[in-house]
Amino acid sequence: MCCSGVRRLGKSGFYLILASIWGNRNVAIHGGFVRDAFMLYSWVVEYLAEFQGTKRCISSPSPSSLSGQSLAWCPPSIGCLKLNSDVAIRDCFGAVGVRVAIRDLVGDIVAAASKVLPGSFSAEVGEFLALREGLILAKSLSLSLSVASCYFV
Repeated sequence: MCCSGVRRLGKSGFYLILASIWGNRNVAIHGGFVRDAFMLYSWVVEYLAEFQGTKRCISSPSPSSLSGQSLAWCPPSIGCLKLNSDVAIRDCFGAVGVRVAIRDLVGDIVAAASKVLPGSFSAEVGEFLALREGLILAKSLSLSLSVASCYFV
């Protein structure tokens, strides 16, 4: 990874890289699966690309228009924060990876974290564990959330 690659990711990418490095450091200290720099950078690039692709939601759809449609990322209200969480499950490692991002109205990341949790969990339980980690992060930073989201496959 080079400096120009990090510059292209912008401020949000920089914060995600820092959160990934910090999370990876904690995994190393506690004897978990440590990701190399390329894996961390690749995750950040993919995460931001997915986010930018879904960021185009301008207003919330009406409940009648939601039947059978997938939802794009929608920003929180003015002055509010939104928690997005996700989980990666790899049964062969005996652990799940959770990642969370707290974003403002324009989608800038206010706080982010990732963590590896030992154990074998269903996708639904993994999503709730990711959501829990996000709520713990928000509380530890005294951030008030207006909405939280997780995605079930």
